[in-house]
Amino acid sequence: MKKQIKEIPSILFLMISFGVAIRVMTGGKEEVPLHWNVRGEIDSWGDTWTICHRFGVVWITHPFATSTPMV
Repeated sequence: MKKQIKEIPSILFLMISFGVAIRVMTGGKEEVPLHWNVRGEIDSWGDTWTICHRFGVVWITHPFATSTPMV
């Protein structure tokens, strides 16, 4: 229980950082870059919903990744 309480500031920081990043990155654009290749060229584009979806998948899978024992 104490471990979960200690994680709250980190989780809040990540959520705020993500919100600021989406706001700055989208800036009223229809599409935003999602992936760059090794030469720095944009490989794929997506909308704001795609970014939020990817973020949601990470938050859904996080408890499973942290609750499994390391082998």
